[in-house]
Amino acid sequence: MSHIKNSKLKNYVKSLACIIRQLFNLDPEVTFTNHGSYGSTPKIIFDQKIQLQYEMERSPDKWFRMTSFNLWNQSLDELSKYLKIDKKNVVICENATEAINSVLKSINFKPNEDVILATQYTYQAVLNSIEYTSKYRLPENQKINVIKVAIKFPIETFQDMLNTFDETFDAAHAIGQIEINLQSLDCDFYVSNLHKWFLAPRGCSFLYFKDLKKLNHELQPCYISHGYKCDLSYNFYQRGTSDKTSWFMVKNCIDYYENVLGGLENITKYNSAVLEKAVDLLVESWGTQSLQIPKEMEAPFMKNVELPVLVNYQVGLNDKPESKNFIVGYHVLFIIV
Repeated sequence: MSHIKNSKLKNYVKSLACIIRQLFNLDPEVTFTNHGSYGSTPKIIFDQKIQLQYEMERSPDKWFRMTSFNLWNQSLDELSKYLKIDKKNVVICENATEAINSVLKSINFKPNEDVILATQYTYQAVLNSIEYTSKYRLPENQKINVIKVAIKFPIETFQDMLNTFDETFDAAHAIGQIEINLQSLDCDFYVSNLHKWFLAPRGCSFLYFKDLKKLNHELQPCYISHGYKCDLSYNFYQRGTSDKTSWFMVKNCIDYYENVLGGLENITKYNSAVLEKAVDLLVESWGTQSLQIPKEMEAPFMKNVELPVLVNYQVGLNDKPESKNFIVGYHVLFIIV
């Protein structure tokens, strides 16, 4: 929703919120309400990541030839165990956009036969990838009009209709915000970011795929390196020299999410109370309204609030730097996801 400097919101923050706030490295002068775009990592996990980076710097050869591989393997074990899926059916990626691009670039589209279907809620970065794919790999390119809204998409209701398609669900906000049952969800690909609601340092997500035999020789990472023709998960891991320490925080995040914060049920109770008060404040301060969405489709930790009229704001700037600079000048940075 928004970053906003506003002393009124602090009146809503009770003792528990004050304690939880101290667990993060957030600017104490800014009321942070846009956790959905980039997330925030608890101090202890952030420090653990930094310690791994120090270890990497102390012995680069040992790190990249031995340590990194072992830590990656452990993270993959912990992630698959937590998701209750086979380790061979999941890979760790930088973010959901990378994962979706890997899927799009790996599918053998048949000209004049295959089409790409996207909902009106599809994330713009994914739509850009779809547009590129349809332009250069399909015979026709159709413009897709998009309305971006924060809702919980009821994918279960579309299963029967989609069974004849290769289904890819971009569930970037899912893990940490809702229960995920990949065993019962009959989809071909499922993507989610751990660095949004699951507390991981930025640059950590997963790509789940159902039919390994079908995909083993098709699915490839966005770029090919030393992992080519190896095990699929290793192919996604071994892609040249890079800092993968965010990936190695998976177990730390699971422990923190479940044991320190009390798991999804407790987190939902806390977030719901704070979220409702934040929405009321914004609606009252701006003189606007909250977007009305069926309760069962509301994203648990996100709300859509109509923006006030911004004088001299040029409609159509979209995601350009001048748009961001203008809006930050109002002490409001809005991001609709």
